[in-house]
Amino acid sequence: MAQPSVGLALFEFHTSEFPVSRFSIVSEGILGGAVHPGGHLLGDALLFRMDGKPVRRVVPFFDVGAGVLHTSLNERAPELSGSTQFNPQGGLGIQYFFRPQRAFVFEYRYMHMSNNGIQEPNHGFNSSMITLGFRWLRPPHPLDSEVTEHHYKLVQALFRRN
Repeated sequence: MAQPSVGLALFEFHTSEFPVSRFSIVSEGILGGAVHPGGHLLGDALLFRMDGKPVRRVVPFFDVGAGVLHTSLNERAPELSGSTQFNPQGGLGIQYFFRPQRAFVFEYRYMHMSNNGIQEPNHGFNSSMITLGFRWLRPPHPLDSEVTEHHYKLVQALFRRN
């Protein structure tokens, strides 16, 4: 199974009062097959990712989102009806940065798969995945510091203690 992804960092948080360092939106593809019961998976999920504060070279993160996929698993798995399946999911992981924009990734993810009532029966199934991967981040753009400063001021205003 391959899960290529492209993300966009929306906010960088540079305050010690907020436990999140970055908020991103990620489009993650799914391309793969199952040996048992047999079949293919092809789709995409939209994920919201929150990176925690770095601890040396390690950055924890949390993903939550949902997607839609086309599959032929329904031909052999009685839990699934129809080739269109929806997959809400969430996970926790860590990124180990061995270079400034390069990281190894380890993640646990929970995923539900069902057709959301499009076709009966709609039993669906739940799964757990452990993934190992590689993250390649682009270097920051020179204008990002101005945008980041604006977001920092916005976060300060929202979470200011009176």
